[in-house]
Parts: sequence; C-alpha cells; structure tokens
Amino acid sequence: MIAASAVLLGVSLTTSFLAVHADREVTAQRDEAVAHNASAAATELSHRSPGLAAQIALAAYRLRPGRHSRDALLSTLMSTWTAHRAEMYAFDVSPDGTVLATGGRDRTVRLWDMRAPRHPRETAVLTGHKEAVYAVAMDPSRAVLASAGADGMLTLWDVADPHRPRRLSTVQTQTRTVRALAFSPSGQTLVSAGSDGNVVLWNTRSVSRPVRGLSLHGHRDEVRSVAFSADGRLLASAGGGDERVILWDTTSPAHPVKRADWRAHTTTALSVAFNPRTSVLATAGGGDRPVKLWRVTGTHRPVLLAGLDGPTDVVGSVEFSPDGRMLAAGSDDRTARIWRVSSPRRPQKEVALAGFTTAVLGLRFTPDGKQVVTAVFDGTAHTLPTDFGQLVIHACAYAGRPPTHDQWRHYFGELPYRRPC
Repeated sequence: MIAASAVLLGVSLTTSFLAVHADREVTAQRDEAVAHNASAAATELSHRSPGLAAQIALAAYRLRPGRHSRDALLSTLMSTWTAHRAEMYAFDVSPDGTVLATGGRDRTVRLWDMRAPRHPRETAVLTGHKEAVYAVAMDPSRAVLASAGADGMLTLWDVADPHRPRRLSTVQTQTRTVRALAFSPSGQTLVSAGSDGNVVLWNTRSVSRPVRGLSLHGHRDEVRSVAFSADGRLLASAGGGDERVILWDTTSPAHPVKRADWRAHTTTALSVAFNPRTSVLATAGGGDRPVKLWRVTGTHRPVLLAGLDGPTDVVGSVEFSPDGRMLAAGSDDRTARIWRVSSPRRPQKEVALAGFTTAVLGLRFTPDGKQVVTAVFDGTAHTLPTDFGQLVIHACAYAGRPPTHDQWRHYFGELPYRRPC
C-alpha cells in the first residue's frame, strides 16, 4: 500500500507539473502572438498617431521582449517631419552635422538646422534648378554644397550661413540627367555621373569656377552612385542596369586608372560606399543578397566577404557609420536596416526600422555617429539616436499619452491593462 501510494503521488505530481508547464506554454504562446500583432499594428500606426504607436509598441516589448518587438519600438520612436511636399530624391549631412540638405521633385534644395535633431527647422530653400534634383553632396572640407538633377546643371552653393546661402557657380555637365555626386575627402575633386554612363571628374579648387576634367568610361547603363575611399585614392561607381561596379584609382586625378570591373549584383547595382576605417566596400542593388561587403585594394580584384540578408526587395542606398562599425541600408521593401559590421565576414543584424509608407531613399549618420537620418521617397525625413539600448530604456521620454482602456483592449484583447509609462 505504501509503495502504491508513492507511485500514485509521483504520478499526481508529474501530472500537475505537466499541466502547469502546458499552461505556461499556452500563456507564452498567447503573449507572443499578442505582442507580435501589437508591434505590427504600432508600426502601421506610427505615421498617423506617433505617440499612441510608441505606447503600444512599448507595451508589446515589455510583454514579450525580442527582436521583432524591439524593432517595432525603435521604429515608433523616430522623429518625423515633412521635408518636401513632393517626392524626395537626395539628401546629405554637413561635415559638422548641423545642416541637412534635401532635394526633390519640386526642383528645390532645402536646408535644415539639425542642432536639435528631434526638432529640425528649415533655414532656406535653394531654387534655380529647372527640373527635379536627384543629387546633393556636402564638401567635407568646406561649407560648400553641390546639387544637380534632371536639367543636367551642376550648382555649387556657399552654405556657411545656412540661413543665407548663396550661389557660387552653375555649369552644364553635358549629362542629360545627373544621378550622383561625390566630393573627394580633400574637397578638391567633385565627381558627377548619370544617364550617359560616364563618370566625370571636376576640379573644384575654385568653387566659383569648377573645371571639367576627364570622363571615365566603362558603364553600359546610367551610373546611380559614386563614392570615394577615405584616403581619396579609390573611386567606386555603380552602373544601375549593367549590374556592375567599377573601381578607379584616382591617386592622380589627371591620370585615373581602372583597377577592377565586376558584376556585383543581379538585376541592378544602385549604391556603393567605402568603410572609412578599413578597405571594405559595401555595394547594394538587386538579387538574393541585395547588400554585399567586399575587400578592395588598388591592385587586387575585390573579394566577397559577406552577403547581408534581410531586405526583401532591391536596396537603393548603403552608408557606413563614421567609425565604420555599422552599415545602414534603405530598401524598396519600405524598411531601413542597420547591421554591425565590425567583423565584415560575420555581420550582425542590429535593427530593422519599418512603418514607412513608401520605399526608403537612404540613411545617413551624423559625423559624431549619435544620430541616423532616414529619408523616404514620400518626402518625409526621420531621425533616431543610435544608442538603441539607452533609447529603449528611456522610451517613456519619447512616448505620448498612455492608451485608454478601450485602446488597450483593441490591441491587447483581454490582457490586464498596464500603463506602459
């Protein structure tokens, strides 16, 4: 009888344990599903009611902390404003991080005071282009801005006082549509490229009288992106529909040499960016790996280090952080993604921002690396601090009013009401 009682007690305890475990599993699965749905709803809500969206995302993150709910929370904490009433096609940040320049279909270039990143203020509207502005670039050595677009004109502006910018010069590029601009690190050379497939070097020692230099040939389609290495010795160009990236040695701008020419992506190649601290080049475009990292030097063929997954559509822009540890990409799948690439052979996902209404034009880090600016083709711009851990901890400082009980039931069903902040 004692033995039988012990067996029955063991069976009872085991049954009770299994029942409790099963109940916890059901609860965990329910919470996971509720948090996932609430996070997705928060990102969709962010452009209509950002305060409520942040509260819902925060509650979902606290219910089930994880990558999806964290990404949704960070997406709702972005500061958003309308930079252009029409499509935005280009943007860049000044070397000191205080000015953002944007260009768009409205044929204007707009300057924004970024000293308070969550509350940018428009300081000036630059006019003069007869068609859409597709490219802007800040001189890293001087307070000079270059702009160009569908009218084929290249204009240089003095933006030392962003409230009173002035035109320095305007020249005809002889390219029907200019799609890309980039200054060399010294600011002495400016590169323009576009619809004719050529890459044109300009001597910009005198910004009032830029001098056209050599045209670099090799692409069979319009050039969509150009970028200099940190030391100014290498220039990379992406050829759009020809799917190719070409690497040029521009140690002597008067005698550039083609060092590499390869098919970097399938369907299209849209963007190139050099890591400012290493010999790594990031490329973006189409295919099953729309973002890739390559080891490049001036004398050897580029070596593929990694293909980054995540985006489900073409990626039109890539950009490294100033310290070279992070890589950001904007995609046609309406997401903005950031990876940690300290080890370029083993990149790690950092964050995927969502909630945008159209394709993402691209991302730029401020020179101090503390903010990231996201531009979207719908004309909106967004800023977000890059210390994501601290941002999550102090999310209540950015969130709005707590949800009402009715709003809570709408997003969390019968779960007990909890004020997120």
